Amino acid sequence: MNSAKRVFVHSRLGRAIFTLALIAFPAASLTAVAGASVPAPAWTISTASTSPTNFVPGGVSDNSSLYVYTVVVTNTGSVASDPSKPIIITDFLPPALTANASGTFVTYAAFDDANNFFPCEVGPPARCTASTTVHPGEKLYMRVPVDIDVDAPPTVVNRVTVSGGGAAGASDSLQTPISLAPAAFDYHEFLGSLTGVDGAPETRAGSHPYLFRIGAQFNTRNTQAGGIPSGNPRDITGSLPAGLMLNPSATPVLCREVQLEMSLGEKSAGCPDASAVGFVQVNLTLAGFAGPSLTQPLYNMVSAQGHPATFGFNVGGLGVNVHLLGRVRSDGDYRLSSDTLDIPQVGNLSGVTIYFWGDPSDPSHDFRRGHCGVSGIGGEACPVPANATPFLTMPSGCSGPLKFEISSDSWQDYGNFISTSTQTQDAAGNPVGVSGCEKLGYAPLNETHLSTNQAETGTALDFDLDFANDGF
Repeated sequence: MNSAKRVFVHSRLGRAIFTLALIAFPAASLTAVAGASVPAPAWTISTASTSPTNFVPGGVSDNSSLYVYTVVVTNTGSVASDPSKPIIITDFLPPALTANASGTFVTYAAFDDANNFFPCEVGPPARCTASTTVHPGEKLYMRVPVDIDVDAPPTVVNRVTVSGGGAAGASDSLQTPISLAPAAFDYHEFLGSLTGVDGAPETRAGSHPYLFRIGAQFNTRNTQAGGIPSGNPRDITGSLPAGLMLNPSATPVLCREVQLEMSLGEKSAGCPDASAVGFVQVNLTLAGFAGPSLTQPLYNMVSAQGHPATFGFNVGGLGVNVHLLGRVRSDGDYRLSSDTLDIPQVGNLSGVTIYFWGDPSDPSHDFRRGHCGVSGIGGEACPVPANATPFLTMPSGCSGPLKFEISSDSWQDYGNFISTSTQTQDAAGNPVGVSGCEKLGYAPLNETHLSTNQAETGTALDFDLDFANDGF
């Protein structure tokens, strides 16, 4: 826990500003709830039918068309997995779908961030086994091309499980439409979660989550040239729950734009490792099929003019820099939001997931930080000095599930925004909110006095307020 700072507010104008700040950032002025979870590895599964969103009745995965499930398993805990306990990923395909391991352009395989491949069985069920160490934030991928029965039902459900590595087992399922009609530009998936060091949902008011994950996957469709996005995202706006804080002062250094534009393949070039606040998983559709996700470091940038915070990443190898421009909403609830504008069409973006760290200097992030977080680089550590200022702070008020919102348009239909939302939930899909607000400490010191001691003269009433500010 970092030592408490003191914030001093003086005068009637200062009081008004302070009141506004409490409405906008209620978590900033309170001491976090005690009682941390036990650090452990944890598995999170995301399952996506990638090429295309809608599978076609009678479709066959060959060199002219592809129907693929890409399963991504991420260690969202704070401890590396145990390599002596094999990690088993199992895909229980629905009866109308059959795994195709005949050696198409996109093969049936399992691999890690460093492109180390692991043995798989066609089954059913399709199963891959990895005896390896997966550090926090690192991923395993399982790619399953499938053939679809000609009489498949309108909707099928694919279920995936993962076990081993010293972590609790996890599962996920995905409904896949079976239709001749291509999917329109829309969200295939939108997620948002706040978790602790054990990978479980963080629910303690005023606490500092270990990890904040938010991401959107867009629909894809098949063409004669292969799978492509149903629309190329142009502008994306995301809004966080009221009271959830991201503190741009949590890194000792910032990345400059010229550094972001440098090659990230050299450790001496590019943004400073100490400016990293997380990483980004980018899904592109290249050469007519959805390839493996690119993982890139996310940096705390020198803020763009007019924005209190800016975060950026470089989509490796494509010369594309993407920025999240932070702002405070002015429509009454003062939630934090970000805008990503004029997203290049290069690479055919089909999805992005952003992972923000609660403590960017935590040693558990060493294998994902900065230079070490670039796709294809595995086994390297990028440590940085400890920094006591947390980056993430939970809302201080008790509430129901926290709501995340997103709005996007496409280059093909500029200005026609589509919107959706999601809320915090546990591993079983049950909504979870914020609790323990009664345990927060709050002991302000205040003093009221007249602005003058002269008799028979006009005066003002001054109000001074001094309070502990832990982590902001």
